[in-house]
Amino acid sequence: MNDTQTPGRLQFDRRWTSPVQQGLRLYATSAWRLWAVLVPLSAAPALLGFMAVVSAAPAGSTVLNGKIYAPDGSATGYLDARWLMVALMFLASALVTAAALRIFSETAFGRQAQPDEALSFALRRFGATLWLSILVVVAVFVGFVALLVPGIYASTVLAVALPVLVVEDRRGGAALKRSRELAKGHFGHTFSAVVAGGVMAGGPIILVELLLRVNGSVASVTFVQVLVIVLVQAVFAPVAIAVSVALYFDLRARKEPGSVPFAPLTGAPTLAHPLPPTPETGTPWS
Repeated sequence: MNDTQTPGRLQFDRRWTSPVQQGLRLYATSAWRLWAVLVPLSAAPALLGFMAVVSAAPAGSTVLNGKIYAPDGSATGYLDARWLMVALMFLASALVTAAALRIFSETAFGRQAQPDEALSFALRRFGATLWLSILVVVAVFVGFVALLVPGIYASTVLAVALPVLVVEDRRGGAALKRSRELAKGHFGHTFSAVVAGGVMAGGPIILVELLLRVNGSVASVTFVQVLVIVLVQAVFAPVAIAVSVALYFDLRARKEPGSVPFAPLTGAPTLAHPLPPTPETGTPWS
């Protein structure tokens, strides 16, 4: 093994903080290209939802502490529009996630996925990303409902399912199985990275929502909520996505050292070229 670094490639080390640190490096390196695609993807459905909510709200309605007060006592149309807004943002989140995963994964290889290429990739993988996201959310939710420990286990061992989808093109149950295989034997390491990534992404989200919680007209309150949604999806949530990508490569280097060439930085691997095709799926970067 040589001791030189490869400029532009993602460096790893064996400390538990490594995926977190490298995730932040991925985010910082990709920030402008990331925002160029994620802000429009988040803002477009949010604005559509905003217009639907405002047009459906009864005239003279106000919002106080999250509840709408309508002059005629009926806010059914407003509530329906709110659900439409939630549905639009949920669908948009799959595109945002796929685009962010593509940008971060390419950055890890020392390449730059441009916004239009990332958007094209996200559109091609929309269905697969949405379905896998639902499977992960359901598994984690059922785990926490059944008992706290299964929920923690599920959220940990499935942490890199989405990066598996993007890098190896394994979908649905195959991506879940692959994620479990990579996390096996490294539960504590994976759990630490998941918690750290969640705190870094979730902490600012909670703070922003508290600071921007307002009362007033339906239009003003909904507009503030749209700003929060865009900030969350385009700026804060991708931090956790970047950590998951770094964690995926970290776990793969630990489990399959032959697939990730080693050129140590503090005794660790660096990605000097793309991972080889997997036997089940062929070339992963289609």
